[in-house]
Amino acid sequence: MFVDARGGFGHQAKLLKGAPGRVGVQDLAQMEGEDIPGIEFQVHKFNQEQPAESARAYYLRFVIHHDYGFDGNLEILANIRKAMKPGYSRLLVNECIIPEQTPSRFMTIAGMSMMSLEGWKGRRGQYRELLEAAGLKVG
Repeated sequence: MFVDARGGFGHQAKLLKGAPGRVGVQDLAQMEGEDIPGIEFQVHKFNQEQPAESARAYYLRFVIHHDYGFDGNLEILANIRKAMKPGYSRLLVNECIIPEQTPSRFMTIAGMSMMSLEGWKGRRGQYRELLEAAGLKVG
């Protein structure tokens, strides 16, 4: 199973329709009643215990960032890690990482905005520290 946590209306999951296995999208209550053949929708707050256990892949897109601070992000990741099957499950993280050197103008502005909100800089080292603190191995 592929689980898109905080997957909205399933835009990413739709790309996997027809692939072997199950595809699930988790998000808030506005998802109730969604019906797209081949995609399972589940109401879930990602800062709570992950109900989809032992999925092959858990996908987070623009979830781990300044809005939740280090502790909030750690809670999100730890809940997913608990549901993962060791040696089988993978966490796929799709985030905007600001380069240490020569970032673009857009990235520089984004970085300044993130630093002003809870000190999150969106740097590679911060993501690694957070993932490892949650008990995840960075590959």
